[in-house]
Amino acid sequence: MSVESALLRLLVDKGIISDAKKSVVVGEAEEYEKSIISTVIGLSYAEPKQLMDLLAEEYDLPSMDLNLFEPKTAPQKYLNEDLCLKYEALPIGVVNSTLYLAVSDPSSMTAIEALDNFSTKYAVSTDMIVVEEDKLQRALTILFRHNIDVEAGDKQEGSWYD
Repeated sequence: MSVESALLRLLVDKGIISDAKKSVVVGEAEEYEKSIISTVIGLSYAEPKQLMDLLAEEYDLPSMDLNLFEPKTAPQKYLNEDLCLKYEALPIGVVNSTLYLAVSDPSSMTAIEALDNFSTKYAVSTDMIVVEEDKLQRALTILFRHNIDVEAGDKQEGSWYD
């Protein structure tokens, strides 16, 4: 059984979505090539914070409000645009030689591959911190798609500073 099937089962078991809505989620996710988490949020079946809290508890991982994240404190050495955008993961800190990656769905193959790829590329231990999907996407957009100079502390409308 795939990891995403386990995620869907968890969402049904926890009463976030019904069995009927599960098939809608699968159909929408496949049609628009989006993640299960993005699809559930897009269909207004759950709020990003609700999903973050559920996944953090289920996978026994810490969670964080990315509104509290200061981009200039990000470990610059690990802000690899290709890896961050491909795996939808944001390096947010290093503690005791472990690089922490912000992810919205720790059960996804994308997040698991992010751990492996960052670990291999930088020869460092990696772990996840669960964050809200919308805030993660906004942070990635601001850091990489708008060419914000995080060292200079540039701010832009629509950033997580609002």
